[in-house]
Amino acid sequence: MMDPRHTVNPPTNSDNKAKKTNSKLAMLGITLLILFTLGQYLAMYLPAFHGSQPQIFFLIISMLWTALLGLFGAKILSLKKFYGFALGLLLGAAAFAGALLLAGLKSANDTAPWQQSQLEHSYMQGLSKNQCLLKSVSFLESCDSDACLKTMSAVSTDCISVASGTSAQFCLVLAADQQLSCDLTATSGGEKDRICQLQEKLQRRFCQ
Repeated sequence: MMDPRHTVNPPTNSDNKAKKTNSKLAMLGITLLILFTLGQYLAMYLPAFHGSQPQIFFLIISMLWTALLGLFGAKILSLKKFYGFALGLLLGAAAFAGALLLAGLKSANDTAPWQQSQLEHSYMQGLSKNQCLLKSVSFLESCDSDACLKTMSAVSTDCISVASGTSAQFCLVLAADQQLSCDLTATSGGEKDRICQLQEKLQRRFCQ
């Protein structure tokens, strides 16, 4: 005769409903977590494509969201939660490092001297106003002549007119750069003098 203490009661309808509800809530939570994590990655990588490095707080947020995702993923796959959490932290840090690297590569390319293939509005529209100036300054550092100054003045004006960013922000940066370059003119020779002249032309064109 079976001991009544060992009798297994079949799951009731309420138990089944509770399990289904918990399962749906878990899937909803995972979905939201994936969306938040992807949104965080986009917030890092979209500016990086334009040469803007992510701020340090993105490292913390990226590691946190990815670690939480790894934690829930480990739970679903019946793995040790610690491994999922640790792997998430590493992936989050790696994603931040990747955004830094991409921003560095884009910034180096977008502030290098102008190339003939870049003198198109379609390319200039992907730059910031400050990057337009930096590319022209880089060009003048290797070409010290009135002809180069005239060319870079025209190219910079063209670029700044269509580039992203506000004129107010550009003028603040330009004022600081102009003060430094022009103060060094007396001791730095023609190179800095050309750069100073270019900055003055752009200041009269966009900041008055």
